[in-house]
Amino acid sequence: KKERGEMGSTLLLKLCVAFVLIFALACFFAPTPADARRPSFPASNARRTVNTQARRSDQPAKRRRGTVQKKHIDTTPSESTLKRRAQVSGLYDLIPGRYPNATNLPNLLESLDRDPNGRLLIQTLVSVINASLGGLINPTLIELGIDYLIDHSDALLDFLALSPLMMHDLAVLADMYEGNNNNTAPVALANPFKYPADINTTVIDMSQWKPSLSEIIPIIWFGFIFPPETSDQQARNNIVMSLVFNELSANSHIADASKHFVVEYAGTQYTDVRGFLLGAMAKEPGVASVDIYLSKRIAAFFGLYTQINGTGPIPSPSGSVYEVADPLFVSTGIYNEAGTEQAIVPGIHSEYVIRTTAGGVTWDIVWYEGDNGIGFFPGQMYVIESWVGDSITSRMNGTQAIEAITYMSLLGDILLNLAYEDKMYDWGYAVSGVCDDSCGIIEILTIGESTEYPNLMTKSIVLPEIVNRVKLQDSFSHYYYNLLSATSAFPMDWRIDGVDQTLITRAKGTIVWDVGREPFQCVVDARAIFDQIQP
Repeated sequence: KKERGEMGSTLLLKLCVAFVLIFALACFFAPTPADARRPSFPASNARRTVNTQARRSDQPAKRRRGTVQKKHIDTTPSESTLKRRAQVSGLYDLIPGRYPNATNLPNLLESLDRDPNGRLLIQTLVSVINASLGGLINPTLIELGIDYLIDHSDALLDFLALSPLMMHDLAVLADMYEGNNNNTAPVALANPFKYPADINTTVIDMSQWKPSLSEIIPIIWFGFIFPPETSDQQARNNIVMSLVFNELSANSHIADASKHFVVEYAGTQYTDVRGFLLGAMAKEPGVASVDIYLSKRIAAFFGLYTQINGTGPIPSPSGSVYEVADPLFVSTGIYNEAGTEQAIVPGIHSEYVIRTTAGGVTWDIVWYEGDNGIGFFPGQMYVIESWVGDSITSRMNGTQAIEAITYMSLLGDILLNLAYEDKMYDWGYAVSGVCDDSCGIIEILTIGESTEYPNLMTKSIVLPEIVNRVKLQDSFSHYYYNLLSATSAFPMDWRIDGVDQTLITRAKGTIVWDVGREPFQCVVDARAIFDQIQP
């Protein structure tokens, strides 16, 4: 249990963790009850002057007892950097003019103060947290903390850049104190599954699969928007075939062949993903196709949307809305040559995108390890936000693509079965790895190296399960052996007992925008640091 972890699972857990950190800082820095409830700052851009207003200008700076006075180091940035930063103050502030469909997280927090429901939301959340602490925080201090949180959200959010080690430590706590929550509502698939006819006969409640926006308060929603270009039939194809692939994958750990899930296509029965895809290619040469690629974009962890003055540029079932740029920032531990500035990058989401055509049907599915499951998921099911970027690599097709999908099928079942057997919290997310870990292992097996960062896998949990698969000595033993080799060589970024030579290259790979399209100033600065130390 000490080595297990989970990196922000459900929306509520993520909000609570973030809020506790921010609110603790707010309470610490808030003025005492004897002072004014709202500190008086200059009228112009008051919220963004918090760093220069940390103490009253008419009082000299005091050296705290027990601290060491640091020697002054000249870290004056260049003129061009100062010019850029003049427009952007905080870590979460968007660079003006680049993404008109999005607003930033500090603006969203400010909007809470303008809406009575918003302040009530914060008060309710704080009350729940305070009750769980036995009423530890004084009510007056809570109100002052809420004021300070809203007035100085930009500066307080800057504290939320976490190192991989910090993420892992939070994950350990989550796994130690949270129970097994791996609940599913499986769809009944016919067995044998007659492809492609049973795609349309499978009973699917589309309302449970189509994403939607859920209202938090009248001006804030979380969730995702279903893309208008995806038809209901295409969504059905994607949903059913993702389930079929997961069922075929599960056969790999079921010893009793009579209990295997079977796909029947054109008179032939298949019990594994590889056999089915190769069979489809053989039955329709030049017609059937399998294409895959690796997609990276910034993980929009909360999926927040809002309205400004009652409207926004993006149509949705809830009305016109703005995207809220809400990444998780990662402190890389990589500094410029002077050692004065650290590269901070947003956390990315990675997934393999798979498009297959066979028997006159096309479906899109994706594969990764996520906090909502492990394995194959329906693709093209939600609108991708404008600010998250996109990087496409590792394009493969035909038999080469099928080999990669075979490794995905086997690795996904290993991780999923491990989560079930050990009753891991949230499918073992960040215990056995995250999306970056799972896709990085497939990269090593297909292109010889991983470009993923950050990796949070705990190898001591995953490797024994792969060894057990090797010992089965079945038709996939050589795949398991290769998985064992790739996982053993896989870099772990939360470990601090050595320096990984690929760290800079992999961290740089999280910058998924062209120059001039970065949404955050810290990404511009990180690119400059990476280019400086590794041209």
